[in-house]
Amino acid sequence: MGHMAEDHDGDPVYLTRLQWDIDRVERDYPDVKLTATKEMQV
Repeated sequence: MGHMAEDHDGDPVYLTRLQWDIDRVERDYPDVKLTATKEMQV
């Protein structure tokens, strides 16, 4: 997957503009949890 990056904490981030890509990842990798935002603890 060429859509991977790391956020400022070093956590993996999946970058895409297409819902099709998100649907494909959710279908092909059901153990991966995709969220729109990251929970932050202050």
